[in-house]
Amino acid sequence: MKLFEKCLIACDIDGTLMVNGVIPEINKEKIRFFMENGGDFAIATGRSLCAVSDVTSQLSEVTLGTYANGTVIYERAEHKLLFDATLSNAEYGIMFKVIEKFPDVGIEIHYQDNVGVFRGNGETQLHIKYESMRTVDLKKEDLNAISPNKILYLFPSHGQQIKAKAFMETFETESDYVETTVSYYGKQRFFIEQVPKGLSKAIGVKKLAELLGTKEGCVYAIGDYYNDVEMLEAADISAVPNDSPEEVKKLADYITTGAENGAVADFIDYLTTIRRK
Repeated sequence: MKLFEKCLIACDIDGTLMVNGVIPEINKEKIRFFMENGGDFAIATGRSLCAVSDVTSQLSEVTLGTYANGTVIYERAEHKLLFDATLSNAEYGIMFKVIEKFPDVGIEIHYQDNVGVFRGNGETQLHIKYESMRTVDLKKEDLNAISPNKILYLFPSHGQQIKAKAFMETFETESDYVETTVSYYGKQRFFIEQVPKGLSKAIGVKKLAELLGTKEGCVYAIGDYYNDVEMLEAADISAVPNDSPEEVKKLADYITTGAENGAVADFIDYLTTIRRK
């Protein structure tokens, strides 16, 4: 039996696997080692299907992933959509309330392998550029024809993000609101992701492990931010880069080197030591 047979690593992208669009070479080397030794390596990301070309172009071996915060599971090698959860059209109601309250917000609607820009701003322009996304412009009359996996709200400041999340949670809806942040082009960016209630990266990883037949005790996860918390808590062994928020680091079984120095490689080395004991 191979060292990592029927083991799964679920890995966040931004601030974990890569920094500023670059995957450290040591991460690529160790991920290949993990997979050659029988392991399943999957990205677990808030990004949508069409927003990971910067990962797949640098590490084509990685074909498994749970996307849009657990709402989509996809296998790229065989072009298989394994799971797809969507928001009902009634959930657009909160979007219009947010636009009225926060007129500076940018809004992207993510559905399967598509991204529609419903309301553009400077943040949407930079986000689309950073993730190399193909997009279409959407109007109000287009909305009923699509079933979104998530609605992404992009704010120009942290203060607006915090106020908007508090505002959104005053309404009874069938959505959850996930606060996320990403650093690119020299600045921290602030988003809220509206997703179907009860879904998360943790649920996506659990479903993926069931589909793969992952062995008990062999679900591993690494992530760097608050939207990774549930995934880290659900994993059998979890890791967090040492430049993550202190509250997130407290949840991890192992603290790795910084993301730019090969956090994922460090985690795989740690798992290798454990498995060889």
